[in-house]
Amino acid sequence: MKNSIIGCAALLATLCSATNAGIELEEGDHFLSLLTLGARHDDNISQDPKSQPRDSSAIAIVQPAFLFKVGGSKVTFDGAYTLTNESYEYDSKDNHTDHELLLGSQFALDASNNASLSFDYIEKQNIRTSINRAATDEEVGDRSRFTNLAGLYRLGSDSARAQFELNLGASNLSYSNNLNTSSQNRLKERDMISQGGTFYVRVAPKTRILLEVIRTDFEYKDAESLLNNNATKYYAGVIWDATARTSSYIRVGQEDKNFDSDSAQDTSEPAWDINITWQPRSYSRINLTTGKGAAEGSVRSDVVETTNTTLSWTHDWSYQFESLLSYNSVSEDYKGKVFNGREDDTNTAAAALIYKMNRNVEISGKYSRKERESNSPIEEFDSNIVEINVTLAI
Repeated sequence: MKNSIIGCAALLATLCSATNAGIELEEGDHFLSLLTLGARHDDNISQDPKSQPRDSSAIAIVQPAFLFKVGGSKVTFDGAYTLTNESYEYDSKDNHTDHELLLGSQFALDASNNASLSFDYIEKQNIRTSINRAATDEEVGDRSRFTNLAGLYRLGSDSARAQFELNLGASNLSYSNNLNTSSQNRLKERDMISQGGTFYVRVAPKTRILLEVIRTDFEYKDAESLLNNNATKYYAGVIWDATARTSSYIRVGQEDKNFDSDSAQDTSEPAWDINITWQPRSYSRINLTTGKGAAEGSVRSDVVETTNTTLSWTHDWSYQFESLLSYNSVSEDYKGKVFNGREDDTNTAAAALIYKMNRNVEISGKYSRKERESNSPIEEFDSNIVEINVTLAI
């Protein structure tokens, strides 16, 4: 473990980044540039098991971002680009620069026909865990690139009794390093093609029911991979806007995952996607989101059944001060290969205070604690993260 005095000095000397900055485009804006500066201190960057000494570090962050929106009533285009540079006091090999580009377009063809297109590009580097650091053939964390092109067509106006949506998408995940090392990233590279349809029926002025089917085909690039599969989700649900301050989105159903190889384990499990927002006062919001589905496996598992739940409370104490409390729980059940039967439960609690000095300056501080329990002791860890953020609209 490195000297914590250096870490504390860096934390206090450098004010750092807020990826959740509240500054955004307002009505009439067409372009906005942001600069976030700040510092974070993580007392367990390597996710070291509880029984081992932990690697702590101060992290300096510089994050410029650019947003734009142009168009009229029929056609609009919008986008955002974010560059995030993180510098680690513990080990300069962890330093990295991530890129995220999001582009979108919306087309109002007429009152009953609408379409949209979106393109995402994300390039990032993961921080090495204690297991990766022990691998002598891996000097830096995994560097990945993810691209996604998606299109949506909607038939039916917002006030129509019935609506239909058709979704199409194509994605790619690739890696630029650690292809043949302990991580074997070459076996994770894949192409994904998805298609889905959703039928909505309005049963009350503020209530719609839905039926939805989504199919995704996963094609792994390496011939040695046994993970080629298709996943199909079947949902029934309801969208309910009770009042301007209460809304719900509920989809429940089943996900079937079928592998091309007989050596991999097919699954059929319940699936759901729920989002409930309650705003008892105009200045106070409570949000609950929960979802369950099958995440892709790896060289050590076929599939990871994942349940993710977040409860958050946002409160505006005044025009300038806002607080956020949140609790997140993730349960992961590994199936197939080496990790078969492994179960992880990861819980994260966070508290943040945001000060909006004016339209162009936002200052925030945040504390979060993460703890993972597992039936594989080497995967158990806990960490505490403190961060200070300043975001400027330039």
